[in-house]
Amino acid sequence: SIMLIALLYCSVLYAQHIKLFYQENIVVLGNKYVDQNIILDAMNMDEKESIFSYNLGELQDNVESIEFVKSVKVGRILPSTLMIQVLERAPIILVLLDDEKYFFDVEQTPLLANKEAINFFPVPIMTFANDDPIKLGDFELTKALRFVNKSKAIHNELYENLSEVRYKNNNLSLITDERTKIDLGDHETIYKISILKEFQNTVQDKRSLNDYSYIDLTIDNQIIVREH
Repeated sequence: SIMLIALLYCSVLYAQHIKLFYQENIVVLGNKYVDQNIILDAMNMDEKESIFSYNLGELQDNVESIEFVKSVKVGRILPSTLMIQVLERAPIILVLLDDEKYFFDVEQTPLLANKEAINFFPVPIMTFANDDPIKLGDFELTKALRFVNKSKAIHNELYENLSEVRYKNNNLSLITDERTKIDLGDHETIYKISILKEFQNTVQDKRSLNDYSYIDLTIDNQIIVREH
């Protein structure tokens, strides 16, 4: 056993001497929006170090601290490569508040939206025209984000063609890419999305939602439409 330990020790010394495990390559996968240089800067690594000298958990935490990064996996590939697998957050709505613009994903994580991000993520816009300004953390905002999540799950085709979600003193309107306005009112809005989907399925052989300029679901048990 002493011979084995000595052999292992000598092997380690030799590997260090020839710089066998010194980090030569970093492979970053999965990033689409977050620039690779931002990821590398966050890792704060010394190229002269062995890949075994890094705490992979710390590297992971550093990259996950970057906005728009949801999770990270870090691994070693012998002899000299570090593999960084990035999963980015996927915004589903852009919210315009009085003081700032924020993206939100399905987990309702706020992400500051600069011009570059707005151009990169083609998602619907949410606006508020309330008497009192809406701020991060307000219940009205949380409720509105829940609506987007649930309505997307119920009627994804509508979400994919959605341009704007408008709130005006709790009254909700949707604007599609083809400028169809859909008024949902101030109550049972999720239920009305289900009704709208049923209506679309009923008329799909002859009409699409884009054939209408206006769809009114504010009156219970009624759908009022106006064609373009």
